[in-house]
Amino acid sequence: MGDFNTIVSINEKNGGSNRLTPAITEFRDCLLEAELVDLRYKGIFFTWNNQSFGEACSAKKLDRVLANSFWHSIFPQLECTFLPQGGSDHNPMVVKLTITLNPHKAIPFKFFNAWCFHPHFFSIVDKQWKTFIHGTSMFQAIQKLKSLKQPLRDEYRDKFSNLKEKISKVKLELDRCQAELDHKTFDADLRNLKKTLSAEHSRLLLAEEDVIRQKSRITWLKLGDSNTSYFHKSFLSRSNSKRILSLTSTTGEPITTPEGIKAEALAFFKHLLGENPPPQHGQEILGPFITKTILPQHIPLLESIPTDLEIKQCIFSMSKDKAPGPDGFNAYFFH
Repeated sequence: MGDFNTIVSINEKNGGSNRLTPAITEFRDCLLEAELVDLRYKGIFFTWNNQSFGEACSAKKLDRVLANSFWHSIFPQLECTFLPQGGSDHNPMVVKLTITLNPHKAIPFKFFNAWCFHPHFFSIVDKQWKTFIHGTSMFQAIQKLKSLKQPLRDEYRDKFSNLKEKISKVKLELDRCQAELDHKTFDADLRNLKKTLSAEHSRLLLAEEDVIRQKSRITWLKLGDSNTSYFHKSFLSRSNSKRILSLTSTTGEPITTPEGIKAEALAFFKHLLGENPPPQHGQEILGPFITKTILPQHIPLLESIPTDLEIKQCIFSMSKDKAPGPDGFNAYFFH
């Protein structure tokens, strides 16, 4: 942390020349090489200015707090605050090291594509899908998906947890087998064992990469290129950015406790939206603002029930990692 005397991009500068200098590109390349990213921060963005006026005024983000993925994994709730300058031409930085432990929350169900390649997957789905449920077709589908969650959790909780540890264990056994084959080249049992361990090692590697990729939501990289490290860093970055560690109240007071943040957010939206819904119907409220409507002959088309083929084409046209609903089953499950 400190004053690096340069910026990462021209977006971190206000005033003066917008030319991309060698110092900027070298600093950016240095951060990429060292795998350093900014610690989550709030407060003042431009941390330095030249104390001038008019066209001569210039402000830059020269000060920053950097950390690698290991630091983010150990201290996921840390954040930096850039305070007003005071008497200096730089803004002071304060890193909050107090870790607030949030109460345990139930983890929602999430379907992972790697489960499909496990030998018992289709038998589990087939068993739950053959269960008789009384009701409409849509109700039956929803209830069967709900009943399927717990058997999948029970089956794959252990098999797909601690994948890194399992990969290391299989790799160690594979290395030992290969070393022994160096002395027993024609041993059929050792060769079969090596084949089995190699297949298991490859399966676990792909499963780990696929699981982390889904968590990171990076869809533009293909599997099989050993992108696990990149996916893991992206996942940590997403997890850190989704956390709300502090808020500023309407009176300007900082709020850092989970209970206080929850109460402040609730009070803010109650004030913004009101506690009671308006008496008017949606059509009466939005009607004056809608200037274009569909033609009467198009209404039956919108009201018609889609065919099974249309539903299948819609689902199969979706990206495999997109979820049709909040139930945790993505499009790949239905593919």
